[in-house]
Amino acid sequence: MSPHSSAALRDGPPQAEPRQRPEAKGISRWLGGLFIIAMALGGCVTPSSRQADSSDAASPEDPPKTLRIALQGFQEPKEGLISYGTAGGFGDLEHFLIFHASFTVYDPQGRLAPRLAEKAPSLQDGDWKTTADGRMEVTWRLRPDLVWHDGTPLSAEDFVFGAQVVRDPDVPTTRPVWAQLVSEVEAPDPHTLIVHWDQPSFLGGGSGASDIPALPRHLLSELYEGGDAQAFINSAYWSTEFVGLGPYQLDRWQLGSFIEGRAFADYVHGEPRIDRIVISYVGDVNAIVAGVLAGDVDAVPMGSRLDVDQVVAIRDTWGSEGGTAIVVPFGIRSIWLQFRDATAPWARDVRVRRAMVHATDRQSMSDALQYGLAPVAETFVLPDTCAQRPVEGQPCARYPFDVARAQQLLAEAGWTPGPDGVLRDPSGQLLSLDLSATGQGSNVQEIEAVASQWESAGFRVDPVPLPPQAANLDERKNAVRGGFLWPWSLSLTAPQNLVASEIATERTAWKGRNYGGFQNLAYDGLYERFATALERTERDRTETEIMRLLADEVPIIPIYYYGTGVIARKSLTGPGMISPLQTASAWNVQEWDLR
Repeated sequence: MSPHSSAALRDGPPQAEPRQRPEAKGISRWLGGLFIIAMALGGCVTPSSRQADSSDAASPEDPPKTLRIALQGFQEPKEGLISYGTAGGFGDLEHFLIFHASFTVYDPQGRLAPRLAEKAPSLQDGDWKTTADGRMEVTWRLRPDLVWHDGTPLSAEDFVFGAQVVRDPDVPTTRPVWAQLVSEVEAPDPHTLIVHWDQPSFLGGGSGASDIPALPRHLLSELYEGGDAQAFINSAYWSTEFVGLGPYQLDRWQLGSFIEGRAFADYVHGEPRIDRIVISYVGDVNAIVAGVLAGDVDAVPMGSRLDVDQVVAIRDTWGSEGGTAIVVPFGIRSIWLQFRDATAPWARDVRVRRAMVHATDRQSMSDALQYGLAPVAETFVLPDTCAQRPVEGQPCARYPFDVARAQQLLAEAGWTPGPDGVLRDPSGQLLSLDLSATGQGSNVQEIEAVASQWESAGFRVDPVPLPPQAANLDERKNAVRGGFLWPWSLSLTAPQNLVASEIATERTAWKGRNYGGFQNLAYDGLYERFATALERTERDRTETEIMRLLADEVPIIPIYYYGTGVIARKSLTGPGMISPLQTASAWNVQEWDLR
């Protein structure tokens, strides 16, 4: 089957024989209310109520239901069906949530919901606590009667084994944050896991796809203990012979084309309502759009990374009779200013940085480049979230579009226009800079728009696109003289992006998320407080202070919230809004249904 055509999506793999389906165990109610950038076509697609009656159950004569999902070709897993070190990528996370499971997931409001665990640990219950020597201990208790896809009972020892693999320096994998903070993982009994942390961390309260994984000892321990790391990571277990704990179990993987799975009858939260799932990998995003419009695709989840252009194309073609086409926010388009040259005008004077924000017409950029669907961002958290409310209650500095105010600030900083309109300081130095981004998507249009706006305020700006496939891209984006357009994520650990230890240098092989080289001791101290605060109220309070510091110092200029598309045909219930803390649609895939 070709991965490059809508015909490939339509044909798919052979269908299974019908099988009897038990009555649905129930479906959780979609609670909505998270910050929504949505266009509901013919009504928003939502899960139905958990209170199911006998009409919900399929009869033995019903044909099997098959869910057809399309992902862009580059989202096909490259290093195994799940990433055993980290499942942070969009496509990785979709696959994890379909075929595997973790202790917890996030619901659309960003609240922890238990999966394999009986409950999330809490300070009040005593299963999340600090010790007298300044360390932390978290106890997880497994739900009873959990089994792997091959029927083998799950044991807490499978998590101990997973932690051992991820922390093994001889096993090539990306080390997640927890692996650097956890000193020991133990299983006092088959249903209890105790995680010992070297220091307090709010990360201990949840455990998702990027945290301690369950790996099947009965299938992998002998190979792992053989000491051949290459043989271990090249095992067929990670691809065509994968055995997990998720709502669907792997049936077939045609590399470069599709993955097919079947509903797992013994899934912890009940057998999925849809019998089979087929994930097709499509090389041309336009073929995905064509497949949706032809009725050959039921869902395009967040992991496919559809741009707003494709979402709008589907919406406009469907009209009021279509399904759901929404844009789910997961980050903030931002300009990271460069501080490595302390003599640069913006580095030495905050008034120049504030003028830059005032000179940026962010709403017009959203209107022109995002169909007006991307609200202007004033801070680095989502509106209408717990983290945002204290910021709104104690307002941070705001910089509305105001060219006159920008010019006033620049004049106060000693910059006056020359005969050509370009600002100069008393020594005659021009107020000039480069503005860079990788040359893909709407990046070039965005930096050209900002450059034009800043030039209207007296700057001289050269847009400099960078080749996205350049071997030295990490070095080049850290060496830009001026600003670099790059997203700010909305993850829990995003504030770590600006601590001094994240500054990329030649010594770190240009790895690090503090692209502009911003250094501020007060900021580093606030982040340390934030990262070690276990009480939610204290963490929110500290995040408020972080947002206020960022608003005052302006090391990064937020432009607008941006997102990616989620598409569902009218006949499919289940897909909807998603928390940016968990950038995948499949968090509740077992509840999806085809009418």
